[in-house]
Amino acid sequence: MNTRQAITSILLLGLAAGWTFGASPAPRPVFDCRVPLAPLMAKLRTAGGDVARILYVGKAADLTKLKTGARYKFSLPIDGRFAIGPEPADTSGSVYSHPILSGGRPVLAAGGIRVDRDGRKLTKVTVDQDSQSYCPTADCLQAALESLAAAGVPVEVLRVENRPPECVENHPNTWPPIWPKPAAAAATIPATGVR
Repeated sequence: MNTRQAITSILLLGLAAGWTFGASPAPRPVFDCRVPLAPLMAKLRTAGGDVARILYVGKAADLTKLKTGARYKFSLPIDGRFAIGPEPADTSGSVYSHPILSGGRPVLAAGGIRVDRDGRKLTKVTVDQDSQSYCPTADCLQAALESLAAAGVPVEVLRVENRPPECVENHPNTWPPIWPKPAAAAATIPATGVR
């Protein structure tokens, strides 16, 4: 391959990867926390939890600290690092919610992360957007993938699982939050045919 062909190949790969060549990058969606942080922090302290236990991903090897195959909560604040709860998301009584992981700040992404590995070698890293406190859309996962790739996670092991959250209703001055009713209960129509 000559130099011209090599440059053309690089440019085509760049275009396919979304390089913009001088244009401003598209703005990222940002998601605000829908629940108050103070009660969650109080619950964390009462349970003996500590924000110092949060895992911040600086390099791919940090993910080997997670139990393989378990789903953990993560958040990616707009002004912070990729943060992962110190225990699997399904741990009974877990107090490490998405707002705790992000300090209540707005996020580029929040949801779950599952790491599969063979020894210390990462074989699959899957992220999803299931965060009831932030209610992010699936497009937030691009920011999560980019953050993990920047930390050195091989792009060929990165995966996305579309897992839309059942979002918390944001009622001012209500704690705990009021959760939406299941769709089946909301769809019940009285005998008169009037809802």
